[in-house]
Amino acid sequence: MLVSLFTGEVFYCPRFDWIFSMKRFSKISSGALALSCLAAACLSSQAALTEGKVYKNMPWHLADIWWTLPQEDVADDFQNIEIDVTIRGELDDGLRLYIAPFGLGQLSQTKFYGGMQTHMVAQTKASERRQDIGRGGIFSMWGEREFDAIRPAEGGFMESSGHEGDFISIRRKVNWSQGKYTCRLQVMEEVVADEKPFSWVGYFIYDHQKDEQIYCGSLRFPGHDLKLDKAVAGFVEIFGNRPDDDVIPRNVSITFSAPRVNGQEAGKSACLVLHPEGVPDVLQVTRMTVPDGEKEGARAVVFTFTENEFVRDKRQYHLYQNGQ
Repeated sequence: MLVSLFTGEVFYCPRFDWIFSMKRFSKISSGALALSCLAAACLSSQAALTEGKVYKNMPWHLADIWWTLPQEDVADDFQNIEIDVTIRGELDDGLRLYIAPFGLGQLSQTKFYGGMQTHMVAQTKASERRQDIGRGGIFSMWGEREFDAIRPAEGGFMESSGHEGDFISIRRKVNWSQGKYTCRLQVMEEVVADEKPFSWVGYFIYDHQKDEQIYCGSLRFPGHDLKLDKAVAGFVEIFGNRPDDDVIPRNVSITFSAPRVNGQEAGKSACLVLHPEGVPDVLQVTRMTVPDGEKEGARAVVFTFTENEFVRDKRQYHLYQNGQ
């Protein structure tokens, strides 16, 4: 179950299996969650890695973050949002990993999420047969099942399913690895269908190593003049069957920049970290004040896979306070 930061409603999403409310969010003491607690939260004691341990069913959310955007960054005329993702270290080909800088967001009350995956499973409009298409980009929205609301890229793939609640998705092969990528959602056009307004939102991945812009496809959102909610989540997840211990990364880091909206540099967004229970505690989350190539004071979050599993004293804390 998840309590929406957008509306306060409760809905089911197996990828977000913790409960978090705006009321609770507002009561968290900044003193209790000050950065000085981070070391105690992540470095208190260590245990062996996952072999032989009992954990909850897959998928495993290893860490979740919630950005709270400054009000001035949340415009009624949403055009795009982008987040830089930097990967350092090699990932085992057997690992099923979901790197989701857009872990959960909302455009005019329609929820979405997306990012980069290994071992994506997808179909085409011509064939419902699902296949493992390897590494690539993925962008999904809830509350829809119609194929007419999906525009895969040329040679791309898609999904329409009800196993996480009704959702549709576009997916495209992208052979990502170590390096820097910019994930962007962009309003492509506004249309009217069956006398109702809709907006097509495209998903792009910019590969900085190759100087290449990759279009992954588009989804049709209800409404014109979409508005982005100020709460935007991100997560790192292992999915599929339980992995062998030797494919879980060691000394690999993944960095998310703070979101940028409508081409503007990220403001001083708050960032809350949550570590779900019942999963391997192998991910340390820290702040990076100056990401590579960014201006002084830019905000970013670093997820680092560790050699050993942590026993945590705290499972939620702020890395950044809003406006500070």
